[in-house]
Amino acid sequence: MNYLKISWLFSRRRLIIASLLDYVILTILLVLKKNIYHDFLIINLYHIFYFCIIWSSLSYIFSVYVFRYNLFILDSLKLCIKNSCKLLISFIIIYLLNSVFLKIDFLSSRDNIFSINFIVLFIIFTSLFHIFLIFLLHKNDSKDQKWILIGSSDLYRILNKKIYNCNYKYQILYVDNLETLYKMKIKNREFRGVIFYSDISETNIDLNYLRDNNLAYYHIKDWCQIYIQRFPPEIINPNQYLRINKLLNDKNLELVLKRIADITLSSILLIFMTPLLLIFSILIFIEDFGPILYSQLRTGQDLKIFRIYKLRSMKVNSEQGAAKWASKNDDRISKIGKFIRSTRIDELPQLWSVLKGEMSLIGPRPERPEFDDLLIKKIPNYLNRYKIKPGLSGWAQVNYPYGASEEDARNKLSYDLYYLENFSFFLDILIFFKTIKLVLNAKGSEKGSNLF
Repeated sequence: MNYLKISWLFSRRRLIIASLLDYVILTILLVLKKNIYHDFLIINLYHIFYFCIIWSSLSYIFSVYVFRYNLFILDSLKLCIKNSCKLLISFIIIYLLNSVFLKIDFLSSRDNIFSINFIVLFIIFTSLFHIFLIFLLHKNDSKDQKWILIGSSDLYRILNKKIYNCNYKYQILYVDNLETLYKMKIKNREFRGVIFYSDISETNIDLNYLRDNNLAYYHIKDWCQIYIQRFPPEIINPNQYLRINKLLNDKNLELVLKRIADITLSSILLIFMTPLLLIFSILIFIEDFGPILYSQLRTGQDLKIFRIYKLRSMKVNSEQGAAKWASKNDDRISKIGKFIRSTRIDELPQLWSVLKGEMSLIGPRPERPEFDDLLIKKIPNYLNRYKIKPGLSGWAQVNYPYGASEEDARNKLSYDLYYLENFSFFLDILIFFKTIKLVLNAKGSEKGSNLF
């Protein structure tokens, strides 16, 4: 199954289809406009490309494609309209910046394609189309996806616990053996398929039975990879090599590209964010006259210990004695700290660690050695997360709500294991854009870990 390699893309198929259909609408409008104003309208491919880049980036950042089952349909409609308004306002701002600063005659000229009127019309048409999709998909998502699991009761409990933070509804029926499965009276299309803990070749299942009942079949690891984009640590065999091990041994080109991107982007970010760092450094000092930076030991690749630096977001002397988990509404966080945590500005000094090669922009978040000693003993496959350089952001940080506990560490590891199995330069790009989206929406403290 080749699509296993891009399972993160599989889960976003609705977003991709919706965005492609947006460009179908754009093409239709451009053709109509060309026919009406053919005497003076010049089709400039550079302007079209520029517009498409802006459109795709802003649509993603403002979550224009909100097609999730777990919102009431009215909430989905309100959110769609709200995000479309954000999109329109952003385009107006870009129009003004183009006119005043960049002097790119991309939106304003009569000889070009994209006037403000055209953009407003395009956003109205795409918004109406998105509303239609919301009605269509909510109707489809009202039907639960039902699966049959053949395995242990412990495995059922683990898997059933992991399926609630997904993009779709799943119900899992536990069956302890094949004989029980054969005795079931399955209605047509009642279940999507069967999930096995063992390889299909080892189960001795009757394949004709699966075909007659229209049941797909997946190994549990493959099912998790496709449908929930995470691997509960309990389903990974300790002796099983994740894909990242092979890439590291082969010195894969994507890892080279990853390092080049780390150096380039962290250098650019440090240059452009220096004024912001200075401003918040002053504000942190003014608030309580304490130190501006906070340093802490973290565990890096291959368990090497290194020191990270952050803008101090907690009050002076907040942590005395033993290491302590930070909570979402921790009263130790200062007023300035709340803002810089939600926007992840406090993490910017770690760009220096990226430049030095101790960290990467994307990867599992580095944990404190004190917590590692505890978690290694309690969570299977925990050490796998240190096969690769830790990152400023990661698959867990952009997918999992804020949390700081042993159970949260277990859940975040399930995302880290998925990242290690599916590592690619393109997956890193997706995580990078998802991180930008979270930061611009000030959700840095709601998604992912901001441990003290």
